[in-house]
Amino acid sequence: MSKIKIKIPATFNFQHCLDYLDQSPLEIMHRVKKDAIYKLVYFTGKPVILKIKQKDNFLIVENLNGGKLNVAWKHAIHNFIIDWFDLDRDLQPFYKMAANDKILNEVVKTYDGLRLMGIPDMFEAVSWAILGQQINLNFAYRLKERLVKKYGKSFKHKNNTYYAFPAPETIAKLSPENLRPYQISQRKAEYLIGVAKLMTQGALDKDSLLKLSPEAAKVRLIKIRGIGNWTANYVIMKCLRYPDGFPLEDVGLHNALKLQMKLPIKPDLATVKKIGNKWQPWRGYATFYLWQTL
Repeated sequence: MSKIKIKIPATFNFQHCLDYLDQSPLEIMHRVKKDAIYKLVYFTGKPVILKIKQKDNFLIVENLNGGKLNVAWKHAIHNFIIDWFDLDRDLQPFYKMAANDKILNEVVKTYDGLRLMGIPDMFEAVSWAILGQQINLNFAYRLKERLVKKYGKSFKHKNNTYYAFPAPETIAKLSPENLRPYQISQRKAEYLIGVAKLMTQGALDKDSLLKLSPEAAKVRLIKIRGIGNWTANYVIMKCLRYPDGFPLEDVGLHNALKLQMKLPIKPDLATVKKIGNKWQPWRGYATFYLWQTL
């Protein structure tokens, strides 16, 4: 059985990351069991079920399918885990800033070592953000589950079925009518198919966006139908991994600020923006940590 060892940074708490990944029983993209995460990924069209756990100062990544992993696959899996867990980020400047911030100082103590868990796949990140627009989180998980079970890939291992997110090529071939039976609204169906077509045509891709500044990436994203400020900022934060990606309009962020600041009502956007300015260039991390307090 092939194993990959990935050294973890000093500021890392695997349990906090597990708790985040295990926050909804409706999550279909991975499984958390005891002290490990199980995830199906595809490399060059072939399924690999990863089991990830911590041992000493390393994450141990096992290929449960059996068989040896070649060098290219090991490299791809290594990079995927680094990206997913944001392991190459030095968090000391964030903690230094947060220690002197009235809102964040207790929050970062509670979640010390938590990494901003990402969504490495661009189409999955954009789709998840679109599905989550203006609905509650549980319903968004239901929509994702239906979409993935119908159009994604699946692989069985020891009586468990694991799922991978649909490829943009699959969704690009659909019409909105194909998605309507799964309670995905007409608009969201159009948005998902539109984004899938752009990605299939090569007009939208992660590598190109990563060459841009966060501001330029946002400008590029919000030109796309169905992607507004919140969706663009979410993708910048969770997929492009800019630590300053700031979903200003996020209701969860507003609720967390209300809670931490002991306010009678949620702060308005001008107040949230003013608070966020103090957190630069760590507004994404600050938001992610505040989400955990809800």
